[in-house]
Amino acid sequence: RKNRADKVKEALDKKLVGESYKGYIEPLFDKKHEKYGELKKFCDVENRDRRTIYIAIAQRAGGDETSLPQVEAVSAKTIREKVVKEGQMFQAPKDKEAFAEFAKSKLGQEYPDAKPEAWLERKK
Repeated sequence: RKNRADKVKEALDKKLVGESYKGYIEPLFDKKHEKYGELKKFCDVENRDRRTIYIAIAQRAGGDETSLPQVEAVSAKTIREKVVKEGQMFQAPKDKEAFAEFAKSKLGQEYPDAKPEAWLERKK
């Protein structure tokens, strides 16, 4: 991941990919776009590593792969609030409770018209 960090940042800065509500990066292009396949492969490599890290976090907390959704949700929240930079894209939470929490947060209040799963551009 360390060797890929600059490329991930560059892809985020260029809005080629965004941070999803699950804590992974996703291409922001339609599947029919000529660059989609290349971006999807790039995301898959990064996301495989993130998944490995998330599983390790779950195991350290006494869980296993069944705890993965909770770790993904917490990781996505942390990424959304602390890692995504101005101009980069992130996805609003899908889950009703997580979205309600997001909407009430300082970050969420910057997007009063946001809907669950909407892609949003970080304002500041």
